[in-house]
Parts: sequence; C-alpha cells; structure tokens
Amino acid sequence: MILTDIHPGVEPKTIRDNIGWEVKFADDLHVTEPPSLEELRLIREELDPQRIYI
Repeated sequence: MILTDIHPGVEPKTIRDNIGWEVKFADDLHVTEPPSLEELRLIREELDPQRIYI
C-alpha cells in the first residue's frame, strides 16, 4: 500500500505511528482539499440527516 494523500495538518509520522503495518508514502504526497460548504451540506442534510455516522 502506498499512501498518496493526507489531510491538512496530519504529519506522515502520526500516520506511521498509528497504523499497525508498514506504510509507504508516495514521493509526491498530496494534501487533500477541505470539503466545500456545499459538500458539507450534502453530507449533513442529504446523506446523513439523522447524524448517525457524523
């Protein structure tokens, strides 16, 4: 497995320290974009309006 993307503010060391196996990181590791307001609205109102998962 090669990790290609991480969330903003998450360090590769934190990931490595919290995974139960040896993880490889891509040479060109990307940082994910935060969700847009519309994406958040869709998740909260359309996909999980009862907030069972989030």
